[in-house]
Amino acid sequence: MRELGTRALVTDVLERFDDGRIDIVVEGQERFRVERMTQGRSFMTAIVEPVEDEGDDDVKEETAARAAGAFRALAALAEAETGEIDEHSPRLAFELAAQVELAPDAKQGLLELRSEQQRLELVAELLDAARAVLIATRQLGERAKRNGSRLS
Repeated sequence: MRELGTRALVTDVLERFDDGRIDIVVEGQERFRVERMTQGRSFMTAIVEPVEDEGDDDVKEETAARAAGAFRALAALAEAETGEIDEHSPRLAFELAAQVELAPDAKQGLLELRSEQQRLELVAELLDAARAVLIATRQLGERAKRNGSRLS
């Protein structure tokens, strides 16, 4: 349980299972802070308050471009299709992070930042790190393929 979360809108039901579980697609909505937990249901509920970014947050164009570039570089390396990226979107950090499998703690960290500028800086770092891991993994795979073979 975290103090800060996001509302989710169910946009699609992919599959229903006999045991009652369902696979769904959700879209993140506004962020909230848990004020207090409530009781009376078989699932967790809480009273929440909306969370907004702090003050005027002018995003530097070069930061948005760096984050978008890091995303494009990772997607190209992974040979993944990407759609259009609106570098002027006020939710660019969240939009980029939603398209990449990041660790839950990393995504929670993004959610908790109250500045789009800071979120974009973190997203760029996370995407660069993911690209470095992918490169290293591929290099190790290539070495493993050559393991035991003699080079002339």
